[in-house]
Parts: sequence; structure tokens; C-alpha cells
Amino acid sequence: MRRRVAAAVCAAALWSPAFAPPAAADGEPAAGDVHLIAALERGPGAAVLVFEAPRRVDVDTWVSDATIERSFYGGEAGTRVAVAWEELAHQRPVRFGAGDRVLCALESLPGHSIWRQRFPDPKERASTLTIAEKGDAFLRAPSLGALLVLQHYLALPAEMREHVAGVGYLVDLAAEAEPSFAAAAVERLVAVPHLDAQLDPSSAPRLVAALLRPDAPDDLVARLLALIRSGPLRALRPTLEAYAKRDALAPSRVYEALGRIDDGLPASLAERLLAVRDSEPLRAAGARFATGSALERLPRVLRSDPAPSVRGIAAQRWLAVKGIAGAPELRPALLDADRDVRLAALLALAQEGPEAVPTLRDALPAASPELAREIVAALSLAGGPQAVQALVELAETHPDPGVRLLAKSALGREIGHKD
Repeated sequence: MRRRVAAAVCAAALWSPAFAPPAAADGEPAAGDVHLIAALERGPGAAVLVFEAPRRVDVDTWVSDATIERSFYGGEAGTRVAVAWEELAHQRPVRFGAGDRVLCALESLPGHSIWRQRFPDPKERASTLTIAEKGDAFLRAPSLGALLVLQHYLALPAEMREHVAGVGYLVDLAAEAEPSFAAAAVERLVAVPHLDAQLDPSSAPRLVAALLRPDAPDDLVARLLALIRSGPLRALRPTLEAYAKRDALAPSRVYEALGRIDDGLPASLAERLLAVRDSEPLRAAGARFATGSALERLPRVLRSDPAPSVRGIAAQRWLAVKGIAGAPELRPALLDADRDVRLAALLALAQEGPEAVPTLRDALPAASPELAREIVAALSLAGGPQAVQALVELAETHPDPGVRLLAKSALGREIGHKD
């Protein structure tokens, strides 16, 4: 048990603060959008509500009257309803205010005793609704066009929503709805079995259009690229290849998507991307999916590309394709001045297991104390007798006390252990 804890502690040393999930911003109400479309499908209610002024029930609970502007099921337009929800993050403003127009997945209040205490009157409790996903299945200010598409989607029989017709509506939302609504549609597409077969000749180009929409935030692009890879969605290849064959280079998202379909790009295309000096995203795509002659260029790329992200990606791709036989060419990345590049190379090496230990040890003589601590973590993850031996030596002889302490932790020793 102690060894597992120590390994976890050391592994944490490899993660840059940039990799940590962002903390909730104080002063902003809850964002919602959690599993929205799936929650709308489950019912028993789905409606656009216009909220009135909320009022506090207790320290964690609020309730507000609201008017149904548009009902998909479970109520009629113009009806007033009461909606209760919890606000557990007290530093945030209340999530709904007077006049807010919100698409909500609605359900009955939970039967827990705490809710019976909050609403002791049985009639009031029975007539009060709450929002699904613990209050987070909602979307602020939905556009009328997106609501119309949603209405058609929800009107389909449940068994048709994961076939061509339903998938087409979800793709339309991904391509045209506001980004948060589009992200909810992509999340629902992820759950469609055999999605590639359900993309008809009109839906496939529309999904590419969703990927290329200029207002797409990074998280929506990442969701779409993950969706394309998960299939992989080969139905998108003709549209993507048409962009890639143009004389002018397409946006990097086109090559990122193509690379995810085949786990690689044609060598000539990847080389062309690597040569684009004024576009880090294009070079990154070329490095991430390099094959053939482009792959052989990666040792030079990981040494000399001006962008740390490209150097790190080149290191990862090189080792992913070459395996441990390619480890010697990773030495420049291990000693890179940029920490993210070093971490990319160290993590890639550590995942190769005990065979990576000689390369990690070879980097130690030139390593700064910071890098030595990172190598300790990589040795711990790589494992094996040679890694243990290297950690013992570092714990006993390294001149930096922080390195010695981390090495002892990796070995599962008590802090302050005397040999």
C-alpha cells in the first residue's frame, strides 16, 4: 500500500499546473449544460422557462416561480410552475434571476428526507419541480433555431434517435447551435452505437462544418476530435480530404481529424505541415501524425522547432511509433529548457516500462535538480529492478535534498528514514 501511495505522489510530480482542471470562477453562476440532451430525453419534463425572482428556502436551497415559454413535454406553454434547486457553492451568485430564459430538463423533487424538511407541505412538494443532473441540466438563453431542431429531435421515437434521422438532428445542433448547446449534442453523439454507419451523405459534411465553425471554443473542438477518433468516423474522410487536397493549406483541425481517422497522415502531407514556419498548429498536426519520411524528421523537430508544444508532440510521436528502440533520440527532449517538453518525453518513456530505465539514468548526469526530480517520478512509474536501484542511489547520494526526499518517497520509505 505504501508503495502505491508513493508512486502516486511521484506521478504527481510529472504533472504541470497547466494540466490541472480549472477552478470554478468566483462571482459567476453555475454554468449548467451537464448531460443536457440525455437528460431532456429522459424526461419527465423538458421546457424553456422564464424565471421570476428566486427566493431562499434554506442555506443551500432556492425556489422560483417560472412561466413555461415552450414545452417539449410535461407541461403547457403559459403555465406557471415552481422550480427548486440547490446552491452548494455559496460564493457564486444564484444561478437563475428574474427574466432569465432557460432550457431545463425537469423532474420531480427527490424523496429524500431533506427535501421533505424543505417543503413540508405535501401539496407544495408534489407541485414543485427541480432540474435534472442535480440542478445542472439546463442551458441559458437557447436560440430559437436550436430549439426548433431540438423539438424535431425529441419528437422522434426513442429508438430512432440513434439512427440516421436522430443523428442528423444532433449533427445540425453541433454545426449551428450556440457552442454550449453544440457541445451537449456532441456528448450525445458519443453515446450513439456505430455512429459512423448512421452518418448519411448530408450529415458527414455537416459534422466537418461543426469542427470548422469559427466560433467553436477549444473544448468543443477537442470533443469533436475525440468523437472522430472514437469511431473512427470514416464517413468524414471524403469531405476532409477535399479540404486537404486544395492548393492552400486548410485549418489545422482538418489534418488533426484526418490523422485521428487513420492514426497518421501521408508522409508528403505531414512533411508539408512540418515545413510551415508561421503556423504552430499546422506543425503540431504534422508532428502528431507523422509517418514515413516525415517521421524520420522528428528527431530534428524535437531538437529545434521553436514551439515547445511541437517539440513535445514530436517526442511523443517518435517514441509511440519507434518504441524503446527510439529512446536514444529523445535525449534532447529530456533536457529541453521547457518543462512541458520534458514532461511529454518523460511520460512517454515511463509508459515503456522498465526498458526505459537506462535512458532515464543516462540523462541524470546533465540534469538540473528540477529535472532530476522529474526523472525520479518517471523512474517510479517505469518500475523494475533497475529503477529501484537508480532510486536507491538517488536517495542516498544525490546532492539536492529535494531529489533525495522524493527518491525516498518513491521507494516507500518513511520521511526521515535512516539507512
